[in-house]
Amino acid sequence: MKKMFNKEVVFTAALMLALIVVTGCATVQPFFYSDNSSKDFDILGEVQYSGTITSILGFPPSGSAEFQSLLDEAKSQYQADWVIDVTVDYEYKWLFVYQTWTYKMRGIAIKYK
Repeated sequence: MKKMFNKEVVFTAALMLALIVVTGCATVQPFFYSDNSSKDFDILGEVQYSGTITSILGFPPSGSAEFQSLLDEAKSQYQADWVIDVTVDYEYKWLFVYQTWTYKMRGIAIKYK
């Protein structure tokens, strides 16, 4: 008896492999919360940061888009201690094997008294 691969089985396996490769996953570090309502502070100004995370062929993503980057930007611009009223917008782009997530963060830089 001659063993041959059935074309349908090969096609189904190839399709499943392609779907696994194309559908990657990414994790975003959790946003942390700090209660600053009981402290006095001065408002220094608005701060913005934009970061992009990319993934190719579903491999672990690279890039950075985290709150710490926004805080670092506030420290460099205003010598701020913290950022409040943070908003985050994101844009997701997918092109078969290439995925990008762009996060745009905005907040108010403050300095504690």
